Amino acid sequence: MIEAGDGAVSFYTGIAYGPVRVGVELLDRPPTGVAQEDWEVVEETTLSATQAMVVSALDGTVCTTIDPIPAGTYQVRAHARGRDTHYGRDVDEIVEDYSICLWPNTTRTADAQVRMLHKTDSAWSSQPQVDRPEPSR
Repeated sequence: MIEAGDGAVSFYTGIAYGPVRVGVELLDRPPTGVAQEDWEVVEETTLSATQAMVVSALDGTVCTTIDPIPAGTYQVRAHARGRDTHYGRDVDEIVEDYSICLWPNTTRTADAQVRMLHKTDSAWSSQPQVDRPEPSR
């Protein structure tokens, strides 16, 4: 679901185009009590950024309802559900949910390795990779 590198994390949605629901939570310690079973895929990585991070679309449109995250090294845990429901289709209404938790990382270096913690959906499991633009931030 996620790909990390160069101060950015990219997300692979199930839909080809359309809105998704995204929540971002900046924590001061690792989350507790998050039921992985409530999500179809959960992945985690370490991310280091020298500038404040923002949520943006691949076209560069920055989300103005989510505050920038200060520069630093963070552990990032991403949760998703609904990616199988309209795989590869354009949608006009929200069919996918994402929750992103970040907390300061003082024990690991930013290696951009993605660790899968939980997966029950089939999105991107055996699908061929598609050409995609590289994120600009």
